[in-house]
Amino acid sequence: MRFSYSVAGQPLFQSIYLAIERGRSHLITGTENNQTTLLGGILANLLPVEASIDVSAIQSLITPYTGTLTRESEESWPQNTVYVSTDPDRHLLFSTVEEEISVQLGIRQKKNRSADYKAVLAVFSLDESFLERRIATLSGGEKMKVALAIALMQPVDCYVFQGVIPWLDQTGRMQLLKSVQAITARGGAVIFIEQETQLLLPYVETILEFDGQSLQETSADVFLKNQSVYFQEEQKTPIFKAFSTPSQPILVLNQVALSAHPFSEISHASQPLLHDISLSLYRHRAYCIVGDNGSGKSTLIQMIFRVFKPQQGHIILQQRELQQYTRQRLNELICYVGQFPARQLTLSTIGQYRQAMQQSRRVFSLILMEQYLNLPDDFPLAGLSFLQMKVLCLLMGFSEETRLMILDEPTWGLDQSGRRVILQLIREIAQKIDMALLIVSHDDSFARACQADILRLKNGALISC
Repeated sequence: MRFSYSVAGQPLFQSIYLAIERGRSHLITGTENNQTTLLGGILANLLPVEASIDVSAIQSLITPYTGTLTRESEESWPQNTVYVSTDPDRHLLFSTVEEEISVQLGIRQKKNRSADYKAVLAVFSLDESFLERRIATLSGGEKMKVALAIALMQPVDCYVFQGVIPWLDQTGRMQLLKSVQAITARGGAVIFIEQETQLLLPYVETILEFDGQSLQETSADVFLKNQSVYFQEEQKTPIFKAFSTPSQPILVLNQVALSAHPFSEISHASQPLLHDISLSLYRHRAYCIVGDNGSGKSTLIQMIFRVFKPQQGHIILQQRELQQYTRQRLNELICYVGQFPARQLTLSTIGQYRQAMQQSRRVFSLILMEQYLNLPDDFPLAGLSFLQMKVLCLLMGFSEETRLMILDEPTWGLDQSGRRVILQLIREIAQKIDMALLIVSHDDSFARACQADILRLKNGALISC
């Protein structure tokens, strides 16, 4: 299949070629920008959509998805496709796992629905109690497993998976690849659009590098050679300057415990449990928490940011109990940047954020903004790339008063160039601000580049690696 795609007369993709063959799997990787999302939607036969909204503010958001698609070859496109995007919440519409599966796959109308439920759960070895779980209590990785399991049970010609690998732990990744092998064995096609490629390379027949506008086929050997320089230069310069460890930690978790997720109505055996978590974070040091899906990483971070209280133990920030701080003061002391920066950005233009920094006298943020995000005041947030949104969240999140920076999957969704930008920005902030850095990440190379102490959350306990 060969196609071009333009928006308002401006070409975004020019004569892109991809041979989608039955019984084969393909990997697309390379540049990560706004066009990457469009590429996944086009390959999944979801784009373009019809422009039927007259509200100008909304129209500007959907314009890229309403372009002109020109099919330039006679080759047939897959008629039946299923698409799973980077955000599992977009694919989950109901309150419980059972409702998601039954409605999306039409299981509720079948007599032998118990066997169908088991088949869906078996994709990622989930037990039957998982059906009762509320979607709101699932970790991001668990949500992605539900979305993928539902997609994999649909008998279509082509499956398009975009940005799903980072959500899965090692076991989940291998289970997904096992399902992919079964799909190709029965003559189906699979397309991965991913930045994390190491695990996928042995399982795909075609590798294509995306440069932002076109695709170029490459070999695994050439691709791995290009990847071998990743982070080599960055690791030569430490995140923090060489300071001696202060006597007083910035944050202390003392025997913190949580028996069940606060939003869960029922206690499940598979529910993340935290028990006897003790941890001290010191300024001028980096820490990285790793763990499998559902191990409680997000729950632990939410307790540190006082989304809810631990049932036992104490959390002490700068020698004071966490509960003694006002929400405003807590926001000043703790900078949190999540996986999806768009959820933290509420204003409409770059100029509005620049003005907010000026009003709050964030001089260093303004200096960094000119260096990393030098855009005109009227530039709309909808036009920012994923990397630019992460940069903006970081610049808005920290101040001279920040003592703890928490980054949830800072490299998620970024290409190599984007990872380097984020690492350099973190380094500049860390060498200026008197703080500790806490990272939640599956990216071992990024943790090493940050020279972080790695802590694994397993079976409810925190273990030094």
